[in-house]
Amino acid sequence: MHDAQQQRPARFLWRRFAAGAAAGIAVGLVALAAVLFYTFRGTTPRLTPQDFDAARQRWRQHGPRDYDLSIAQTGARAAAIEVSVRDGEVTALTIDGTTPSQRRTWYYWSVPGMFDVLERDLDAAEEEQLLLRADFDPATGYPRRYERAMLRTRQQTQWEVVRFATR
Repeated sequence: MHDAQQQRPARFLWRRFAAGAAAGIAVGLVALAAVLFYTFRGTTPRLTPQDFDAARQRWRQHGPRDYDLSIAQTGARAAAIEVSVRDGEVTALTIDGTTPSQRRTWYYWSVPGMFDVLERDLDAAEEEQLLLRADFDPATGYPRRYERAMLRTRQQTQWEVVRFATR
């Protein structure tokens, strides 16, 4: 009788523990879903291939060859970026006031370079579980805002063109 009395409370405690663990996991999943929803819902529209193609075409038709950009980057690598483009080529670039020594990287902060980055991300979005959002200038098509979230790791990067000036 003594062994049976000891097994009953042990089984009861184990069931309570299992039920509590299951409830905790369920609450955790609901909380994670809520965080992801509120984090990634934003007002910036989802990036679609159709919107991307239309914006790139507007840039090719109406984009200036001489312009200056001020870009605010947030997320994993926050930075203030200043870009000058003349005759379609980046002639000056600073990131947080410092000129990067690798000139080959300068291109990616021009509007055509930004489009190349967006295109590469669009191509990889499904395989890499990326959530992409972008807002384009209605007249010239340049990307005004870009948000990239890797759902697997919850890493986020955003940049926004805070100044676009033609020369």
